[in-house]
Amino acid sequence: MAKVPNTKKHVVQLRGREDSETYNQNSEDVYQDMVYLFNKANELNSNIDEGYSAISKDISAIGEEIVKLEANVKALQGQVTPRTVYLTGPEMRVSNESQFGGITSANALSYDARFNTYSLPKNANSSISRLVFYDSDGNRAVPPSLEMVIATREPAGSVRTSQPFEAVLDTPGRVWERNISTTGDTVPAELDLFFSLPADLTSTEYANVINLVPFPSFDVDLLYVGYTTEVYPDLSNATTWTPLNKFASYNGNSAAVGYIPPGGWMPGDAILNAGPLSFIFPSERITAMKLTLRQRFACQGPPNFLYSYGLSYLDVRYEKFDTTGKAVFKLIPNAGHSFTNSNLTVTPYIYNVTQAGLADVFSYQIWWETNPGTGPYQTSFPGSRNAAFLEVTLKKDENGNLPVLSGFKVVYT
Repeated sequence: MAKVPNTKKHVVQLRGREDSETYNQNSEDVYQDMVYLFNKANELNSNIDEGYSAISKDISAIGEEIVKLEANVKALQGQVTPRTVYLTGPEMRVSNESQFGGITSANALSYDARFNTYSLPKNANSSISRLVFYDSDGNRAVPPSLEMVIATREPAGSVRTSQPFEAVLDTPGRVWERNISTTGDTVPAELDLFFSLPADLTSTEYANVINLVPFPSFDVDLLYVGYTTEVYPDLSNATTWTPLNKFASYNGNSAAVGYIPPGGWMPGDAILNAGPLSFIFPSERITAMKLTLRQRFACQGPPNFLYSYGLSYLDVRYEKFDTTGKAVFKLIPNAGHSFTNSNLTVTPYIYNVTQAGLADVFSYQIWWETNPGTGPYQTSFPGSRNAAFLEVTLKKDENGNLPVLSGFKVVYT
């Protein structure tokens, strides 16, 4: 709520009397307002400086990641597999979905632009956060019962930090970051973040989604994601924590790293230089969670080294998903090729369901344009075409697995 000014308007008759008490009170009010404005200006300047620092670190880390990606693209340009299409992201989604097997807005897969994934349709009215709520003024807030504790393994030096609650509040320009200044290059800096999932302000004790964005993005490693179902957990390593990937799914499969919660088949599943991450799992009655973050690189130095890491966003949610959903993606063959037959083999990138269970949660249908560029669409192959349309169906399985689709590999002949 904005501060109400102390200074009041005083009406004085021309050449009339003004008592000293009113004059003194007015002077005191003006002084109080000037002090408030001075302190507020300093606070705003401090917030601007912190926001600028956070944005600069994020931009720097993202720039380094772009350089790495460009190098990877150049390395792969000469290694493109003939007659293979790789599909990720929203740009392949087509708009006229109703022409493909009756897809509507109600049963269309949900696309999350922040995490670049497709999931089963969400029911927003039945979905809640386990960490945040909105106060009577409609402002995002954390419940008083939310506890957050950190345990660090960091180089010796001075520490300047904001609070972990900043990542939960998700306020523009504000992040949770720890800055360790040291004269010795003794990397890495590492910490465990333990936090409770309050049950007093929510209608459920269950959770099935954790979303997080390390800070700076693409510059921090995520080593572990775990949980406990203990009623009164000790927010420390004294508690027995269970890896979110407790069945060690895709053990040893390097392609799964970054899509599965790390800690299930260590070593080897750490997410290095992690960007925005979302993990969806079968509903569990969770009371607290543990994250392990690591910073391997100094953003300044020498002679004084500065290590900075934390989170810019954190949420644990119970999402109400439908049991089935569909989407359509457009397939374009590689340059110089066309689809000369209907023999297309589709491999989905779904890593929160075991390889053996994919057939229970994923199916597809290929559609073809009768008249190229105009439709209508049919399932029988009409002859050589420069585009095909992949209709995907995702389903929740009997074990409660909620498939998350991050892309495809399509091989044609």
